[in-house]
Amino acid sequence: MGSNVFPLPTILFQFLFLLVAIAIESFILHRNLNLGRQTSADYAMLINLLSSIVGWWIFFYVLPLLPLELRAQVISYIFFDTFFTINQSSTYTTQLILTIFIVFLSNYLLKLNFLQLIQFVIEPPKPTTSEPQERKLKTIADRNVKIQESPNLANIMFQATFCSYGVILVIIFLIRSEII
Repeated sequence: MGSNVFPLPTILFQFLFLLVAIAIESFILHRNLNLGRQTSADYAMLINLLSSIVGWWIFFYVLPLLPLELRAQVISYIFFDTFFTINQSSTYTTQLILTIFIVFLSNYLLKLNFLQLIQFVIEPPKPTTSEPQERKLKTIADRNVKIQESPNLANIMFQATFCSYGVILVIIFLIRSEII
């Protein structure tokens, strides 16, 4: 007979966090990449869905490799929204902070790679024309203008991921403190 335990709150929170991340990141992509609103929302949706799928896939791969005590804590938090109070010490806090940092960086790198992949697939490469040697020698001012015209995808994706993670952390703290 099947188990009656179904992590509905976790699924609903994942959906809420995806909606928040998509909204924030699409705004940042729209503003910084000069994309249309619909295109930036599509990019943000695809990037976040892919990174969530890969994130859960990695989570289910890594979970059996964790020590039994830590695995019990993770399962307790996912299913019951609480940690066990057995042996809570500063090591758990350190592990939690380190885990959050690793998850943020890996999610950022995933999103950056997905954004680059989307742009590579959707936008065809611009043909290069051979310019005379005189044209290739540009002044420093011309190079600075060129740098400012082309957006830095890594910086933009970092801003988007940082902002969405920040808002999601605020939501988690508000929910945990029972304000909302």
